[in-house]
Amino acid sequence: MSSESYERAKSILAGALAKPPGERAAYLDDACAGDDALRGEVESLLAHDVDTPSLLETGGLGGAAWSDVLQAIAPERPEPTGRRIGPYELVAILGEGGMGTVYARQTCEPIAATSR
Repeated sequence: MSSESYERAKSILAGALAKPPGERAAYLDDACAGDDALRGEVESLLAHDVDTPSLLETGGLGGAAWSDVLQAIAPERPEPTGRRIGPYELVAILGEGGMGTVYARQTCEPIAATSR
């Protein structure tokens, strides 16, 4: 798709999204003016918009739906308090994020750096 065609499709898509669903077909008739390839592209994009729920509607990543997903993939686990890994003792969950959980706190002497 050329950049001109892309810009035209983008403009028509924006116009179609601004219309109520019942008025979009008539709008596309006028806006695409018989260009079947353009209309097919815009209709394809419109179909994807309808199938994709808005983060505002679902509560975003912090919403209840996301909590259900997290619970399903990572159910609550007991804290490994007292377990040692090298010079670290796991004392409690210090933080959690998208990439993992932080448990460790250094409680022993640090390992001495070797001289080169």
